[in-house]
Amino acid sequence: MYEHQLSFIKHFVGYAKKFKCKTCERHFDHIGHLHVHQRTCFNKTKYVLPVGFLKSSETIFEKLEAFLYKEERLIKSTEQRCMLDLGADRYVVARKYINTLYIHLRQYSRGNGKLFPTKQGIALNLKRWLKLESWQDDIDKVISNQRDKKFHLGGVVDVTISSKYPNVDVRQFWMPQERSIPIRKGLAMKYGQWEKLFHVHH
Repeated sequence: MYEHQLSFIKHFVGYAKKFKCKTCERHFDHIGHLHVHQRTCFNKTKYVLPVGFLKSSETIFEKLEAFLYKEERLIKSTEQRCMLDLGADRYVVARKYINTLYIHLRQYSRGNGKLFPTKQGIALNLKRWLKLESWQDDIDKVISNQRDKKFHLGGVVDVTISSKYPNVDVRQFWMPQERSIPIRKGLAMKYGQWEKLFHVHH
């Protein structure tokens, strides 16, 4: 019963799993599809002007949510090209996602005799992977000299070497108001794992 009207839902289980856009009332079978739709929904407007509609700008939280949804789908991609061991259940994995090759530096977990990818790690496109490869000698010099330095891979991805911690951290950063804040998407490799990374791709 809704507003004095009786409605009958034949397939309630399927209906209960639907996600509805509040502005155009379209239904989606996955919350991620709804989030992607909401960014471009025509009815999502702020003002109506004589020349047409002015859409409300996307917030930083909506952008981050859409990015995390895409990253989660990348992790779950099943088209796996190769998987090379760095030690401690950390692997270099090449996977194709929507005709684009990504190189994952990722932590795995074990269960029922199988390996499963976790969200701890980062996916690099081929351009950033080759850029990381070209810096191996420079990064080794920073490590041997026990210095602090940051290398920019492109976009929001940096490689950080700190004399305080014995690792090479490949990580994404959030940059609100010209500040650089590391987020969970990344992998801090011990020096031994970093050395194995070179042996892996040569």
